[in-house]
Amino acid sequence: MSPQSSASSPSTPAMLPAAPLDLLSDREKEHFTNVAKHMTQALLAATNFTQAMPWKLVYDKQFQIYRTELCGLGPCNVHAVTKLVAHIDEVTEALITTTTDAYKTMMSTLSSDFIDGAVLSNILTPTPENPFRYVGLKWAAFKSSTLSMAKDKDFVILEYVDLIEDAHGQKTAFRIMQSVDVPASLETAPGRYTREHVPLVGFIYYTTQKKGELRMTYTCNVDTKGDLPTWAANSAIQSHVEKCITKTLKYIEFQRIRNDNFELPQRVIPMSGETDACHVCEKKFSFYRHRYSCLKCAKYVCSNCYSLRTAAVPELGERKLKVCTVCVIQVRQARRGSHDLKKEQFDAAVTSVAAQQKRQSLDDVLNSVRHLIATDYKLFSSQSPNAA
Repeated sequence: MSPQSSASSPSTPAMLPAAPLDLLSDREKEHFTNVAKHMTQALLAATNFTQAMPWKLVYDKQFQIYRTELCGLGPCNVHAVTKLVAHIDEVTEALITTTTDAYKTMMSTLSSDFIDGAVLSNILTPTPENPFRYVGLKWAAFKSSTLSMAKDKDFVILEYVDLIEDAHGQKTAFRIMQSVDVPASLETAPGRYTREHVPLVGFIYYTTQKKGELRMTYTCNVDTKGDLPTWAANSAIQSHVEKCITKTLKYIEFQRIRNDNFELPQRVIPMSGETDACHVCEKKFSFYRHRYSCLKCAKYVCSNCYSLRTAAVPELGERKLKVCTVCVIQVRQARRGSHDLKKEQFDAAVTSVAAQQKRQSLDDVLNSVRHLIATDYKLFSSQSPNAA
């Protein structure tokens, strides 16, 4: 997936379990969450309409490609735009991989050069309050060029996924990645791979006024090494972008086919009518906060804590039913095989005050990113008359 890389020391992965162990200290988790914040802010600054670099449209057919020659002023020099028909919640869900098996499935679809990969650490995982927020460390190895005698290459990548809704109801999701140095507890041993570096790269998805349609952008840094004429550099960039976008859309479609599968009983008996608070967010029901019953667990939730899901009901077939956020997450975990997110650990995290405080401190680190997107971010390509 890396459009540009630079070689350093050789390395190879240690034997890693399918579900990553929690090997990072609280201080290390806070450090990587801060790195996730800063790399996201850098990409947003480079593509924000109010402060973007001078981007130039160089390709405008099935998708658009913008370039900027002022690479030294920003972390990226290529920006591509396309559109797709999908629900942004489903797209964001597809981007989150919390286990090694799920990550390998994703990467095998995204790159034919992918050899192996692993989830090194899940720093922030989805919760009922933030069901699409994820920060994690990943390891990935790729084949070297067929014309090169060099060793195959590997990367350690920090990944941040989130979904944010602004005051006008527009939703923006993103998956942003960058190489990082990791502590010795996660470091891989010397061997067959050469450690290389992935510069900042990001995918942003956002809703439009047309129902069911999303815009997808891909922003990266492509090193043309300055020895290619403009037409040749643009051709190389077009080839890279087309391959990346096509395979990303293929992966999203593959995940949509494997959409959440709810098996519900034909009849669900709601809990006692005396319940006066949402079982997810624990806020009290009122005239403005209506009460609904989850058709899977039968507990009462508010309008902010349920979603309509397609469910198979015996003798009735498929129906669109209200399912609470907790049940949605549990089904997603089962589908991913997320051993690191077992229900016992989830319940322990919810009931532990210390765990809640630690989680909240990491969430607070990312609040500035969420605030920027919700209030002051306008993607420059979405404001252009040439936008897809």
